[in-house]
Parts: sequence; structure tokens; C-alpha cells
Amino acid sequence: MDKIRNRKLYIGAVFIPALFTAISFFSSPYWIIGTAVSLFVLVGTLPFCRHRENLWMFVFVAFFSIPTNIAVSIKTEQFLFGEETFFLTLVYTLMIFFAYFSVTEIVFAAVTRMIWKRQFRLFPREFDD
Repeated sequence: MDKIRNRKLYIGAVFIPALFTAISFFSSPYWIIGTAVSLFVLVGTLPFCRHRENLWMFVFVAFFSIPTNIAVSIKTEQFLFGEETFFLTLVYTLMIFFAYFSVTEIVFAAVTRMIWKRQFRLFPREFDD
């Protein structure tokens, strides 16, 4: 019974970053701060994330940052380039989206590594030089 309750708690904990992401997509991108804080709490509390926090933060950020990055990249494209043809708007928006996505992943990886220094190796030793 205790395992079932813990699973429900963990599944419920995943909905908190999803809620912040949905709010930031539909209203203001500043809600991404709530998503960031909830992601750190989520990775810090889930037992299967222990000693693999950087990996799981990468996965969660990749999933939860997509809607916010789409909204921010559309607003940035409209601010920088104004009205263009559909194709140019699409190309500019995709370029801005992938730039935001990469920066988001790098920042979260750096902060995660600063918080949790002791982690398991992701690759076997045979690939090291």
C-alpha cells in the first residue's frame, strides 16, 4: 500500500512543472521560474533520480521547456523581425527556438552540476582517453 501511495505522489509531482509550463505558455513567460524551481524539487525528491540528477534534469527540461520556448521564440521573432512572409517567420522562429532550447539545457545542466556534485558516470570507462 505504501508503494502505491508513493507512486501516486511521484506522478502528482510531475504535474506541478507541467502546470507551471502550461501557465507560462498561455500567459506570461515569467512563470518559467516556477517551472525551474519545481524541476529542481522534482529531481531532488524522486528516488530514481539519485546520483543521476544531471541526466534526469536534461530529460525533464527537454520535455517541460518546449511550450515556453515556443511562446518566447514567437514573441521574440515578432519583436525582432516584425511581419515577414510565412516561410521566413517559420525559419526565424525555429532558429530562435533552438537557440533558446540549447541555452536552457546548458544553464540547467550547469546549475544541476553545481547543486549535485556527486553523480554516477554516464558512460563506461572504456570510452575515456
